[in-house]
Amino acid sequence: MNEKSHAQASRISMWSEPSKNYTYATNGVFANRSLDPVVIGNLVFITSGVDNETEKDFLELQDVTFAHPIQPCSSFTITPPDVIRGDGKRYSAENTYVDVLLIHFWDVNGKQWVRTENGKLIPVEGNFGGIADYKKVLGHRLDAFREADGVMQPDIMNSKGKPLEDCAAGS
Repeated sequence: MNEKSHAQASRISMWSEPSKNYTYATNGVFANRSLDPVVIGNLVFITSGVDNETEKDFLELQDVTFAHPIQPCSSFTITPPDVIRGDGKRYSAENTYVDVLLIHFWDVNGKQWVRTENGKLIPVEGNFGGIADYKKVLGHRLDAFREADGVMQPDIMNSKGKPLEDCAAGS
């Protein structure tokens, strides 16, 4: 395994964090702390909570792809209203949780990687994508979640993101 590829991949992270504006909401965050761009194949996350209009619970599995590389030393945040629900509406900013599960990406050398919700970094050979691969990597069942298939997400992932101050040198 190429040391430079592993070093860059180790600087790619994601997490969910409490919303700063709402008590019952979380945001998903992705960070590229390397000094090289990365290309994201899939960002998989769950949206869950209570629909403010119907007051019914919802659980949806989201699989988002990106059209542009994620710039070096940057991060972006996915908030509930950024995402289109399976029914085509937007989520409420309150009572909605965005919980990241995995990110599949290519490093600057073209090597594929997957980072999981628990921080595990896995090199990938061949094709990767789709519910069967997600289940293999995550090691748990995703059947409880309704897939939000066919829903075109807006350009919620600003590929420029926000600059980070704490980036690794020499990635």
